[in-house]
Amino acid sequence: MDHIGVVARNEGARLIVSKMREITKSSENVLISGDFNVDQRSEVYTFFKNSWNLKDSYEITPFKLAWTGTMNNFDPDMISDSRIDHIFVGPGFKVLRYGILTDSYRTLISDETRNQPNFPKEMMFKRSVVRFPSDHYPVMIEVSTER
Repeated sequence: MDHIGVVARNEGARLIVSKMREITKSSENVLISGDFNVDQRSEVYTFFKNSWNLKDSYEITPFKLAWTGTMNNFDPDMISDSRIDHIFVGPGFKVLRYGILTDSYRTLISDETRNQPNFPKEMMFKRSVVRFPSDHYPVMIEVSTER
């Protein structure tokens, strides 16, 4: 959804719910996920939660692995509690687990190796920098259709 225009975001939310209703007659087995570009305190988020019996999977799961929000701005030193990527589910789903996957990778700064004083001398280290594959963390859920 649009990350700048408030009107575009609001209209986008209405369009998504309208298309969902057009495609399926019941919200029972509806699952909608994506980068909504709004956090859990926004009007658009509340609109989705109040539309067509949808629930935020984060709020209804008994197990969460989510120590931060879903955005990182490509900066490993920053955290936020804002969740701008959401998975909304219909009443036919029981959310078993929810996770924000904060994996990162490293690239070498140089090939120079060095020892560290707290390790045996044969253990060598190289300098690296932490990187993220995206400015958002992936969100995952495990669901069951059995009640």
